[in-house]
Amino acid sequence: MAQTVLFAPILVTEGLPQPWRFPYLVLVVLATACAASPVIPLVDARTLAYAARHGADYGRIRTWGSLGFLLAAVGVGWAAQRLGARVALVGHLLGLAVACGLIRATVRAPEAPATPAAPADAPPAGPATWRQIRLALGNPRLRWFFPAVLLGSLASSLYYGFFSLYARSLGLPEGLIGVGWAVGVACEIVVMSASRRLLARLRPEGLVALGLAGGVARWTLYATLRDPAWIPLIEALHGLTFGATHVGAVTFLSRHVPPRWQATGQAGLSSLQMGLGGIVGSVMGGFLYQAGGGRLLFATAAALAAAGLLVLARLLVSGASGAPLPACGPRRPPPAPPGPGAGTGPYTTAEPGPPPRGSPWPPPSRPRRPLRAPGR
Repeated sequence: MAQTVLFAPILVTEGLPQPWRFPYLVLVVLATACAASPVIPLVDARTLAYAARHGADYGRIRTWGSLGFLLAAVGVGWAAQRLGARVALVGHLLGLAVACGLIRATVRAPEAPATPAAPADAPPAGPATWRQIRLALGNPRLRWFFPAVLLGSLASSLYYGFFSLYARSLGLPEGLIGVGWAVGVACEIVVMSASRRLLARLRPEGLVALGLAGGVARWTLYATLRDPAWIPLIEALHGLTFGATHVGAVTFLSRHVPPRWQATGQAGLSSLQMGLGGIVGSVMGGFLYQAGGGRLLFATAAALAAAGLLVLARLLVSGASGAPLPACGPRRPPPAPPGPGAGTGPYTTAEPGPPPRGSPWPPPSRPRRPLRAPGR
């Protein structure tokens, strides 16, 4: 809707005056980003919840988005070249209207499945507070995961912003640049279709590591490339750098964030990848390309992906990825260690013993009172 409102003056008039065109274009881009940025994390969170509830395959569902991107890129490019940019823009807006109609027709009220009672230390209902977010980020699994994803997104943003410019500088025709994009998206669809088997073998963090390793290889090949005819073949690694990384990242986060905070977690991931990573990477890429061309830019991208792989290796080696994220509620003091004299000090607390046979579990909570030291 925001795009429709903002693009309307361009469609119904001969265009804006020359001094106003660039500021208006900036306004359109900002409004489009604000309107579209929440869509992806919300859709991912809802799709992952549906896949977990019904045993569906998130990767296979996500392939339809990649297929739509491929068809839209080819169709809009053909329409813009043959019929003009205005006709392509009208088709884009009509596609948005059809998508909104489909969403309105298919989205129903959320199901209310029977869920077990929440544990005593479960996070309260409602959105996450800043304190709870800080506690979650203090977990070693997320502490190593988010920097690795950020480094990988910085490397990818360099590619998205300057790949076509670099390919033209090497002498690759425009048609083959489009073929390269198409090959990359096709390989992305293949990887996402096989993501369930890959997740079973590698786990989500291993799939992210595979994507970062593919990024190191891909950006290194571009940094050392001499013959542009190899570009469509190198683009096949896009299946790893995006397909494997995306599926692994959203799945890892869905398993390590409390269910009621799934949308918040996916929004945080999206803000790192497309927000902070995209902005910093684009600005940095401009300076790099001006200073040393595409070779320096892609060499930096390879170094960033390798750094992300090293950070993620810390997560894999430490074994910190096996258990789910605990509830981000108030922290409880650990029980006193067993041993001689345990429970007799002036600052120890009485721990409840095992419940009698036939009593409910967990036992009802009761306040803990400090025990007095002997002789006091």
